[in-house]
Amino acid sequence: MAATLKRSDVSLYRQLDALLREQIQDGGLRPGDRLPSEAELCARFGVSRATVRQALDALTREGVITRSPGRGTFLRRSERPAVQERKRQPWGAFIDAAAQRGVFLRGGVAKPPLVVSKALQLDEAIEVPFAIRVLGGDERARMAVKSYVLPSLQALVDDSGRSFAAQARKRGKRLRAGKAWIEAILAEPRFAMMLKAPLGSPLLSLWWIDHIDGKPAACHQMVMPGTAFAADLA
Repeated sequence: MAATLKRSDVSLYRQLDALLREQIQDGGLRPGDRLPSEAELCARFGVSRATVRQALDALTREGVITRSPGRGTFLRRSERPAVQERKRQPWGAFIDAAAQRGVFLRGGVAKPPLVVSKALQLDEAIEVPFAIRVLGGDERARMAVKSYVLPSLQALVDDSGRSFAAQARKRGKRLRAGKAWIEAILAEPRFAMMLKAPLGSPLLSLWWIDHIDGKPAACHQMVMPGTAFAADLA
């Protein structure tokens, strides 16, 4: 978790918050792991105790970590999810929802999962541009969308929060939906943090491929709480 916080337009506590989240997403911390103490974080990043507390408070409010007086701060363990009323929606509405403008969370260029390399017909060693957006707008984020695109289409994923589909159509490119599939998964720390969902709660992971000019152009993964949605396949 070694990194340097810089004086910039982004407040120090938000920088620290982002570093801790990245550590969780990358698997550096596991449920039940103890985080460094406030004093250790202050010394490591050269910030005040007030800055550290602000960052930890934000993670605590979202249920990512728990703080126990006298024991320390821990990455939250899985908990039994509450049963929620499910909302039925047409199957196509899920993919249509991904075209909405969301909040940009993270992006860059990285080696994708093997399923993405195969979907885009690329060698598995090739790195591709990606962007992660969160959609919802209420207290609890409802969907997270991670889009991987061909290196030649990097301009179609940026930090604007706009979807790949919207960016492509803006440039006059015609998209055609390709293969789509769905999986049931449990909320790991990275998804729990993005969706503000309890660790270990059921999630739906919907994958689909977009084609341009008859060739795979992008592969998307949309993750949503499994207890909140039901698809109508009729």
